[in-house]
Amino acid sequence: MKKTFTRIALVFMLCAMTGLVAFAKEKSRVVSFGSDFVVGGTQVKAGTYRVSFDSQTNQLSILDRKTKSVIAKATARLEKRDGSSNAIDMRWASKDNAQVLIGISFPGDSENIVVNETGTQVATAQ
Repeated sequence: MKKTFTRIALVFMLCAMTGLVAFAKEKSRVVSFGSDFVVGGTQVKAGTYRVSFDSQTNQLSILDRKTKSVIAKATARLEKRDGSSNAIDMRWASKDNAQVLIGISFPGDSENIVVNETGTQVATAQ
């Protein structure tokens, strides 16, 4: 009886742990950037990358779209978005004569991904 109970409890724990991983939301899109920019203190060259946000770890990652290697990472948070758009919206700031990515929104999402960047001054939004 004790052996059966232990097995049932083990199966239940395994299902619960698997379920938590399934509920983790990761948003990802392929985005083309027309100019060099900075994210998380890392300089990124102009080009096409995969932008990914993991809501469980609050990490925004810029990945090489072919090799899937991480180019840059930054902590970020989600904020409620006013309305919705069918386009990718990016928000920029200027710091030390460089464009810094401070936010991005994917098409159809109801939330903005806001990069936690300190010491930036907002230049233009768009």
